[in-house]
Amino acid sequence: AIVGGVSAAFELMDMLMAIPFILNTFIFKMLAATFLAILSAVYLLVIFMAEVLFAIAMILGPILVPWLVWQKTEWLFNGWLKFALVACFTKIIAALMVSIVATMLKSLAVLSVMMQSNASYLDSAVTGYVASFMVAVTSAVAAFLMWQVPGIAQGILSGGGGATAQKFGQGAMGRLGGGAATKLLGGGR
Repeated sequence: AIVGGVSAAFELMDMLMAIPFILNTFIFKMLAATFLAILSAVYLLVIFMAEVLFAIAMILGPILVPWLVWQKTEWLFNGWLKFALVACFTKIIAALMVSIVATMLKSLAVLSVMMQSNASYLDSAVTGYVASFMVAVTSAVAAFLMWQVPGIAQGILSGGGGATAQKFGQGAMGRLGGGAATKLLGGGR
């Protein structure tokens, strides 16, 4: 009876120690859900914009294709072709990005389930905490990268890098810090 009482006391203590992790896990799950919703909204916006851009390219195609005939006006055709290709590549890269994120999230879910099997309350809570934190971070990064998809598509077709580490955060950070962040990152010499 004493062994059972001591075991129950340790189990109760284990459950009480898990409460902060459970609460933080809930917060991270809400953050992850928010970032996943943002990711979905950005994905739909990017796909919609790519559809609109491609429709504009197809409407302007009959007007701009004949300019290929004259060498001095062939730049009009080349610009139109690049515009249409960027619209197509935007959809392809967005779908690829969603596929990568889905694979990462599935891997995190499988890893979390494997680690939580046969674990104590505290171990299970900590594992859930870490897993929900990783899902929130992955979702936030994926939402940011999804926003960069049009730039990446443009970069692929122009030979440049669409989203580069040098440009990372200059827009928002520059507005917040009065340009100090841009200077720090090497943009304002």
